[in-house]
Formats: sequence, C-alpha cells, structure tokens
Amino acid sequence: MEVGNYSVKIPVQDMNKKIWVTQTAPNREESDRQEKVVKGVPAPAPSINDVDTDDTKVTGKGVANSKVYVKIPGKFEGHVDVNSNGDWEVNTGLLNGGQEIRVHQELPRKLNSEDAVINVQQLPQMPPPSINYIDTTHDWVSGRGEPGATVKVHVHGVVIRDVGVDGARKLGYTYRKTIRWKKNRSATIQSRKTMVRLGRNKCGISSIRITINKYSRI
Repeated sequence: MEVGNYSVKIPVQDMNKKIWVTQTAPNREESDRQEKVVKGVPAPAPSINDVDTDDTKVTGKGVANSKVYVKIPGKFEGHVDVNSNGDWEVNTGLLNGGQEIRVHQELPRKLNSEDAVINVQQLPQMPPPSINYIDTTHDWVSGRGEPGATVKVHVHGVVIRDVGVDGARKLGYTYRKTIRWKKNRSATIQSRKTMVRLGRNKCGISSIRITINKYSRI
C-alpha cells in the first residue's frame, strides 16, 4: 500500500485531550480510528537568587505575568505572582542555614516545570570586636568592629549598651529613643546617620549629640 502525508491546522488543545483520525476513500469502508492523547510540554524552570541567613525574603526570575509555586517548609507554601519584568519575591523573615527552598513554574497548557532548588547559606560567625585600653578614669568603651555590625557592651555579664560600628571601623553609639509630646506625635532618633520621624513625616539631620553618663559624643 502506498503511503502519503497529510497535515491540517487545528486549534491548540489542552493537555490530555484525545484526538483520533480515520480515513475514507471512494468505494471503501471507513478505517478504524487511530488515537493520540495531547501531551503537555514542561514549563521553563524558574530561577532562585542566592539566599543567606541575613535575608528576609526570597527572590528570583520566572515567566512574566505568570505564577510560580514556592515551598519553604515551615515558612511559606503557595503561589507567588511574577511581575511584567519576570521578577518574583516572597517575604519570609529570617531563615535557618541549610533550609531548603523549592520553586516551580506553572503555565496554562504546560506541565509544571522541574523544581529549582537551593539551600539557605549560613553566614559565618562574626569575628570578635577589639576593645581599647580602659581604666577607672574612663566612662566610655571604644574599639574596632565590622562596619554595619552592632557591638553589645557587657558589664559583669549584663548588656548596658548596643553600639553601632560605622563605616570607618570606629565604634560609635547607637541610641534609640522615642519622645512623645502630644497624642499621636512622636520623634524617633536613631544612631549617627540620624532620621527623625515626626508623625508620618521624615527629616534627616547631619549629626546628633547623645549624652551618656555625663559623657558626650557626636
């Protein structure tokens, strides 16, 4: 029997639909049918950006204007929108080192993608700060530490101050206080890079003087 080819356009079909064909010819009985089931094509796998124990959200890339499914045991499990730039994110709070994160892409008429999997990276333990010479005439503590870190000052095992380390690796006081003077009015003063909040308004000031135990620093 001679064999030829045929091709015909049809609308795009959903997964698992059955399609069958038969053939006829003049003075011939119609053939039995041949059947196929529409197969799904896997969606492209999304990506996950690196996450460490200092991060409070997980981010990545996916197909724009779609959804990804994120699974972080004990923290989050569900769908997250991918924006028009192909970015997605989910707020998680701090995660434990080694915790597994799984994400897959879901698209219409496609199989779910393979899981993208990463583990939360554990940041190394902080190195100890240095402490400068101190004697009974000193009413301050100073030293060196990692910029952006917070140094806790202990006296006989009791924390008496939280001290911020500035970008020059010189210790400076981190001081937080809320001052209330009217109902629904307050000012929050924080550290040397000072932001003062007056209700919902913000204003920056270049320096602030903090007096601690009669010792003044700017």
